[in-house]
Amino acid sequence: MGAGGMRAFVLEEYGRIEEREFEEPRGEGVQVRVVCCGVCGSDVAVYLGKPGMRERWRPPLILGHEVGGVVEDGLEKGRAVAVNPLIECGQCDQCAGGRENLCRNRTHVGFHIPGGFAERLRVPERQLVPLPKGVEAWKGALAEPLAVAVHAAQRAGDVRGRRVLVVGGGGIGAFVAWVLRRSGGKVAVVEANEKRRLWLEELGVADVAGEAEGEFEVVVDSAGTGGSVDMCLSRCAPGGRVVVVGLGASEARLRLDHLVLGEVALEGSYTYTRRVFEAAVGLLEELPDWPWERRPAKGAEEALRDLAAGRVAAGRVLLTW
Repeated sequence: MGAGGMRAFVLEEYGRIEEREFEEPRGEGVQVRVVCCGVCGSDVAVYLGKPGMRERWRPPLILGHEVGGVVEDGLEKGRAVAVNPLIECGQCDQCAGGRENLCRNRTHVGFHIPGGFAERLRVPERQLVPLPKGVEAWKGALAEPLAVAVHAAQRAGDVRGRRVLVVGGGGIGAFVAWVLRRSGGKVAVVEANEKRRLWLEELGVADVAGEAEGEFEVVVDSAGTGGSVDMCLSRCAPGGRVVVVGLGASEARLRLDHLVLGEVALEGSYTYTRRVFEAAVGLLEELPDWPWERRPAKGAEEALRDLAAGRVAAGRVLLTW
């Protein structure tokens, strides 16, 4: 594109993305040149038009909330950053209590605001977190899913020396396993997709299996499907804790006897606070060089289709501009 213009891949209707040309974003905030954007399960769900997503998001949309890029104006011009896509109001009771992830008026880059499926985006300056020295700009796209994992791990509590099961080995599940192992947990991951299991074994972050066996003191559900919550409860030891971070379905079945008779604590985990996001950016220095699947941005729709069909082994497809 010439000066003043940019490309974007727009969800024109559920199941169809088209390349479009736009003027560069203008107005308040800081402009960021997108270097890399991760494709999340929620992007796939919106693309497919799943019922829970149709209730909240309607095309046209420029998706992409896992963004690493370079600042193009303002005081931090030229700085590599991760974009915190969750914008809170700062005024409601949840924000006042330090739970801005639960802000009653929150907006999201990639949904309310055009996201990283475009060459450039514009966000409030406070949404930009500089990357540690020596961390390449593309890795900023990993900060958002890593922050989700850090928050879920915090919800799980102290895991030192405890048996921990992670259900679902996609990008979030792999990050959760890494964070929990780093925190001293004895971590296992159960993943149904054989290609994904091979990828997880290559990472070496946990014991990997197709089915869970035995009891675990902490179980993290990164799948969030209709049957996964109940399976997590059945594998949780009495007095243990189940943390649900995945949202693969709007409703889930569960047996109350597992929950009540075992006095199992069942917790939800949603995104992250600003403090957690900043901590996740700091962890990018320690994060191993995992074999992510990197594709050019023009392959956005193909990536969404491949992820939906389970054809991608890696836990994330990273679109590069």
